[in-house]
Amino acid sequence: MVIPFTPPSSWAPRILVWGLFLTCSLSAQSSTLHLGDSVRLPQLGTLPADHAVVALNDRGDIFVAWSAKYETPLNPLQSSESSVQGLFLRRLSQTEWLEPGPAGVLLLGDPNANILSSSEKCHKPDVVATGNNFVVTWPRIDSTTGTAYLEAVQIEPTANGINIHAPDPVNLKYGWPVDKNLHSGEGGVMPDLAVIPPEHGVPFQAIVCYAHESLSIGRKYREYDVRLSFLDFSTPTPSFSPPFPLITGSHMDEHPEGTPGGRVLPDALIDDKANLILVWETFTRTGHDGAQADEGLIQLRRYDLRQGSFVLINSKSFRGPSPTQLQRRPMLATSHADNRNDVTLTWGELYDVATDTANLFAGEIDFLGSKPGSHMIFRNSNYPNRVDWAAATPVPLHGKELRYVFSNHYHHGSPVAISAYKGFPTKKESSLTLSGISPRRPALDLLESDRHIHYSDRLLAVSYEAKTSSTSNYSKIFLAIGSL
Repeated sequence: MVIPFTPPSSWAPRILVWGLFLTCSLSAQSSTLHLGDSVRLPQLGTLPADHAVVALNDRGDIFVAWSAKYETPLNPLQSSESSVQGLFLRRLSQTEWLEPGPAGVLLLGDPNANILSSSEKCHKPDVVATGNNFVVTWPRIDSTTGTAYLEAVQIEPTANGINIHAPDPVNLKYGWPVDKNLHSGEGGVMPDLAVIPPEHGVPFQAIVCYAHESLSIGRKYREYDVRLSFLDFSTPTPSFSPPFPLITGSHMDEHPEGTPGGRVLPDALIDDKANLILVWETFTRTGHDGAQADEGLIQLRRYDLRQGSFVLINSKSFRGPSPTQLQRRPMLATSHADNRNDVTLTWGELYDVATDTANLFAGEIDFLGSKPGSHMIFRNSNYPNRVDWAAATPVPLHGKELRYVFSNHYHHGSPVAISAYKGFPTKKESSLTLSGISPRRPALDLLESDRHIHYSDRLLAVSYEAKTSSTSNYSKIFLAIGSL
């Protein structure tokens, strides 16, 4: 299947905006973090924070972004809207990082900007490193109507601080508009960034994939497009490709037991051959377009994006043991440091109240060519779903001769914990010793700093949310730094 679009080399971007830069110096309240530390990060305001994401640049600097409820002097009880905040941590040595303290927290998306309405929220960001820089994206959603924007900024480390590439970097409230014609609906937009390595010759640094609700019928049926935009912050005039509907009319209906959280949840990456791999979740209820039964699936597509069009190479659907159950939160990971064009795929099945179980799944996919119809091999990693544990939010880690699945584990009668299941070279499961009470919802990034000789200094950053005390009702953002 060939879906035409304007070739990257000849794009005349429809969104061209002049960039301003703000240099932020490091705060006098900064502190030093060390390899092996697990610490709570500062934030703006005192209300809950969640959905943290983390990225490591080529130097080993760290950027963490998250959502947080945000009170303001004009509305101190504003708890229904959320902001997007971020923090840059400079690497000082092989084992030390500078955390700038509360004064260094960036308000990237402010719900009080009133771009859409007085009931907007900035929600669930994503971040990737492009060389030494970071790109952050998030949706701005009108909570009442579901109208949404997709926004993005770039964070550029300098010798003395960071440059912020944003429309108004002096008074950070909003990002550059990547897509101004979105309907969030119940999907939540859920953007996911993927990096385009510069050696592939594509004149853009990153891709963002995200959900747009295209149809809502009654209280049952929902259809979504998965849109794609290319992002380029390489010049003072950032350019973004016209949003392209890569997937159209994908079913993500309301599950009979309810659909927790966002929907569709696209995840994307670029493989070793510069092909785009996209996964997302679908759920079809009986009767939708003639469906004979409820069905939950994880969908995978791989596209060649170098030939001036999105050429479909591979297509596959993944099922869980319960065909009528929701299959949730698919995630991909790969390494560009090995000699195999393979990825790790993980996802989880919706928690089953009746059986008190929630299964996770993990597997490796080898891609054996880049022509349409070329073979792909899926090897199930047989994730050890234990009878006495319920697990959720799996996140794959994929390095050269290294495989892990990080996830929440809920042992019956015990606090929530984050565990790491090692799948290669030997299978082993262990709980992580982390700061905070009941750590959950991990996100991670791996830096394989010496790609051709050895891997003794592979760096791992893990962000997560946790409570600060057993009596607290609010979660905060934490960061752990380790090596593998």
